[in-house]
Amino acid sequence: QGQVVLSQCDRLDAGLTKIIEASGQLTELNRKLEVQKVTLAESTTACATLLDEIANSTADAQAKQKLAEATAIAIAEQSEQIVVQKKEAEEALAVALPALEDAKIALKD
Repeated sequence: QGQVVLSQCDRLDAGLTKIIEASGQLTELNRKLEVQKVTLAESTTACATLLDEIANSTADAQAKQKLAEATAIAIAEQSEQIVVQKKEAEEALAVALPALEDAKIALKD
């Protein structure tokens, strides 16, 4: 019976050693976890900031795109008006040129 008690004491001693080792490992893991929590918080903040910057840049780009589209439409409208005005000017010139030629001839005579 003494052997049984010694065997159980050895098992208990080995179990306690394992618990102490596990406790040390758990302490180390908790320390690492705390460091990782800080790193995670910093990364989360950086990501949130970056997302805000991206959202702002996207909004700016969309506003500039709308402005460019509006400008392109205005330019197209002005181009149409210029074409009409050019045609009108050419027609007026076509009418005026013969009168100018007649006036030149009259001045020579």
